[in-house]
Amino acid sequence: MTQRLGILISGETMLRLPKRNGQKHVTTTSNPTIVGVHDWAFKRAHRYDTLLVDLEQQRPLDRLPDRDATSVANWLTGNRAIRIVSRDRAGIDTEGITRGAPQTIQVADRWYLLKHLGDAIERALSRCQRPIREVARSLNHEHACAALPAIESNASGVATTSRAKEQQARLARYRTVMRHHQSAMAIRAIARLTALDRRTVRHWINAGGFPERAQRPPAASKLDPYRA
Repeated sequence: MTQRLGILISGETMLRLPKRNGQKHVTTTSNPTIVGVHDWAFKRAHRYDTLLVDLEQQRPLDRLPDRDATSVANWLTGNRAIRIVSRDRAGIDTEGITRGAPQTIQVADRWYLLKHLGDAIERALSRCQRPIREVARSLNHEHACAALPAIESNASGVATTSRAKEQQARLARYRTVMRHHQSAMAIRAIARLTALDRRTVRHWINAGGFPERAQRPPAASKLDPYRA
């Protein structure tokens, strides 16, 4: 809600009043150079317009009666002074800007930049959930703030300990398989007894020794140059 002169006005009312007065277009700024292109939903999933905004003057420029690449291209063709266009991730806007203003630089809308940054951070942290929980449990409330710089190194140590425990458990299962094999137990029976796949049991028996699990190198990421 917005309060003007002591009167509470909802956002819907502020949008409805210009429409009631028949104001379909606004006064355009001469020769805008940085423009934002955004979808304008009158009825979500049913009716959309396109809103063009002068981002330097922070004011609307025009409203197109549809959401169509050709309409965007035609509007931009008549405004050759534009150098930068901010847009969302919709393919319609990308196509219209490329066709109508190929000389411009297309940039992602600030909201989408922050949204994608948040998603990337969430994905990165989700891969470290167990070490983070282990470290968090190991810290008491009094030393939490002081220990924050050490979280990364502690998380690495916890992950190493976890891998060592998994390796020991795997070695114990291998020894169980080999003990039953030496007692002439069938592969099917060993698999059923140890809850392992028969192919795994056969591979271990034929390996001639405990098969160490190969360490996969971490996958390359676009963020690698910025990790430091």
